[in-house]
Amino acid sequence: MNKPLSTAARHFFLSRRNSRLFSSIPTELTSSQQKLLVQLAKRTVSKTGDGRTHQKITKIQERSKVLKTLHDDLDVYAELFRESGLLDEGDTFGRALQGVPSPSAMGAKVGARVDAKVGADAKVDAQADAKADAKADAKADADVGAHAHADTHNDDDVRQLLRAVEDVGSLLLQDVVDFYKSVVNAEHHLDTDEVKLEITPGVGGLEAKLFCSDLLSMYEHFCKLKDFQCTLIRGESDDAKDGHRNIVAVVKGERVYEHFVQENGIHRVQRVPVNSKKIQTSTSVVFVYDEESLRKKIKKKMNLKKSDLIIETKRSGGPGGQSVNKNETCVKVLHKPTNISVEVQKTSSQMQNRNMAIEALKTKLFSFYYQQEKDLFFKCRRSHKMSGDRSEKIRSYNFINDFVTDHLSNVQYPGIDLFFRGDGLLRLVDHHRRVFYRHLVDETLRFILARTQE
Repeated sequence: MNKPLSTAARHFFLSRRNSRLFSSIPTELTSSQQKLLVQLAKRTVSKTGDGRTHQKITKIQERSKVLKTLHDDLDVYAELFRESGLLDEGDTFGRALQGVPSPSAMGAKVGARVDAKVGADAKVDAQADAKADAKADAKADADVGAHAHADTHNDDDVRQLLRAVEDVGSLLLQDVVDFYKSVVNAEHHLDTDEVKLEITPGVGGLEAKLFCSDLLSMYEHFCKLKDFQCTLIRGESDDAKDGHRNIVAVVKGERVYEHFVQENGIHRVQRVPVNSKKIQTSTSVVFVYDEESLRKKIKKKMNLKKSDLIIETKRSGGPGGQSVNKNETCVKVLHKPTNISVEVQKTSSQMQNRNMAIEALKTKLFSFYYQQEKDLFFKCRRSHKMSGDRSEKIRSYNFINDFVTDHLSNVQYPGIDLFFRGDGLLRLVDHHRRVFYRHLVDETLRFILARTQE
């Protein structure tokens, strides 16, 4: 039962022998994703208008062909092992295609079966030795040794193949993610190392403000665990209690955006407030964004054109001396696309008032477009929620029953304290990142396959 490895497999082993793959992507290709890549290996890449996109798809396809060859080799070995009784009829080496738990587990399983088979053969041969003559004994021992050597050789090949599937899968995963960043969604923020964190109180009065402080503390603990830098830049203290409102912080760290993006939305808390004896439900709103990217986006929208502005002048009103009602120094500027207007009569110079009015209009427009982008983000987020819940809340903190419900994945986590120490949040964020990247890869593979032909 000896099958030589294919040329493609041996070439891959030699190229990866002295290097191991380390990926920052928190997931691996699923079985269905590897099936799609094997399909890609057999298709023809369509000629597109963008030569760069065609080149990138071709690169992924060539590597997919290596993956297909590795799976073909594994399928042959699987059949050989089944014929020898080392593998059950329903088992397969093709982890990605047939859902074997992991290469290491499969390798261990194969090794155990080989050892058991060799041991059983040795035991049978030993019994035969006791009844046969010396010549038969020598022949039996030689057969056992040869059988064990062949099984061990094939087992090593299978282990190598399984490791190769893992390695080429990691390379393909990185290729697919890079394709998403450069082609599918060039405006992504996945490589952003600095974000702005905004926490504002929602429903609940003082309790909502106090909860904002609790959330900030939770994120500060989380940042320490991830070695991120969290700097508070605004947090107005409440006069009555040690609460904050309109908290704004800057968080810096490697790939920080993808760790915080799932925190966007309404956080709900259920507990007994410090100033009450009854259970109260309050909310706080968390908004995390790439400030530099958002500012660039808003500035493009704020490209003021003369045709978009209506500028009117009139005489100033109110106290101000003899010239107040004689000259038209008051300036009103209306932005037609948004219907936002500003009126300024601070000085006796019409030109100065005009310049001040335009600057004030820009400030108003920035706030308008900022809120518009924020609302649009939450709207898109609701349409992509995994649980199908149409409400805006993403997480509930139930202090009474000591558990946290994540509405994005519809999962409950026991231990409120773990979350506010950052440990529970760390586990949840890691889960969200894995799910996020799986969806990203699914979307990208659909995009790629749509540009190929059978």
